Amino acid sequence: MFICEECGYRSVKWLGKCLGCGSWESFVEEIKVDKKVEHEKLTPKAVREIEISSNHRFKSGIAELDRVLGGGLTKGSVVLFSGAPGIGKSTILLQAMSKYAANSNAIYVSGEESEEQIKSRAVRVGIEDLKVISSTNIDAILNACKDASVVAIDSIQTMGNSDISGSISQIRESISKIINLAKTKGISFIVIGHVNKEGKIAGPKMLEHMVDTVVELEGDRDLQYRILRTVKNRFGSINEVGVFKMTSSGMEEVTNPSELFISNSTSEPGSIIAPIIEGNRVFLVEIQSLVSPASLGIPRRISQGMDSSFVQILSAVCEKSLNLNLSSRDIYFNIPGGIKTKDTSIGLALILSIYSSYNNRPIDVAAVGEVGLTGELRKVSFLDLRVKELARLGFKKIVVPNKIPVGKGVELIVIKNIKEIPGLLSD
Repeated sequence: MFICEECGYRSVKWLGKCLGCGSWESFVEEIKVDKKVEHEKLTPKAVREIEISSNHRFKSGIAELDRVLGGGLTKGSVVLFSGAPGIGKSTILLQAMSKYAANSNAIYVSGEESEEQIKSRAVRVGIEDLKVISSTNIDAILNACKDASVVAIDSIQTMGNSDISGSISQIRESISKIINLAKTKGISFIVIGHVNKEGKIAGPKMLEHMVDTVVELEGDRDLQYRILRTVKNRFGSINEVGVFKMTSSGMEEVTNPSELFISNSTSEPGSIIAPIIEGNRVFLVEIQSLVSPASLGIPRRISQGMDSSFVQILSAVCEKSLNLNLSSRDIYFNIPGGIKTKDTSIGLALILSIYSSYNNRPIDVAAVGEVGLTGELRKVSFLDLRVKELARLGFKKIVVPNKIPVGKGVELIVIKNIKEIPGLLSD
């Protein structure tokens, strides 16, 4: 039997193109393993009869990680930790396991590195007191970890045993055994899952359904900052993100990301500060635009950190509503720090930065608001939290689409359409 790695479609023969999802070269052979079915006697239990221990969560001591996990690693849970190659998954997991090891029996398992290689990497980030295992035999690993409290496995794609071959069967069988041990013994597992070239977790889609929590580490390998985001969490909110900085000594927490993603040159033309929502947190980012004469005859719109179609639409809105001659200009957009956002509330800040760069004069304000095709401003969610974060970092003038109560020293400039922007330009 052959099965599609993308959608799970089954076929008795190998197919170049999946008839279920249309993906190419996604079929792998699945080999069934005969098992003896054992009938276990089960007794239903009322919810009120179930006791929850007071220490049902393990704290890592890494506040950003504990936040993403909903307050800590739940006892008996299985967490799938994914991210692009070289993004820092193994590093942050190794650091977290050393923290768990201080108060519990924690074991780090690697199917990709030898014990010597694990130690070399651990010493680099200042870790010594952590138990490690180097093996790919899932049965031997789980037998060795049956008395542990927290186990990390790097990675699920390398796990298997002599009875199983083929990536789909290997991953599914391994994760099933891990989940079974986690639920019966109350052991918490953190399992690294690699991603394919499309950015999805390699292996069957059911892998994400079977585990309790799925977190993703995002960022650009060439930049320092990483964002840890919750995709699924049975024991907490999925609206949480953690921010880390990659250094020579490992991952460091970023407790106040707003101060890192904005520079001291925000009074320059083309630079406007905007608050964005990531999970339940507000980040301040710097929206930069550079308007220059088109050198190739055809004007270009190049963006980094924002969706290209989004900036093209707002460029057209800006040209028509503000009567700017942008058809003969190249426009370059950027959010410094490697941050990527889909928050449409940066629309007003983006248009202000275009107008400022076009006139080569600064607009000394922060801004938040979604912009429609006719130039009208629309209300945004959590405006009070966004304004509060701007005020906390010392911004006195904030352009918004509607009035809200604010503290002393903060001036809200309410505009209903971007046609009112020329009056904001500094003298």
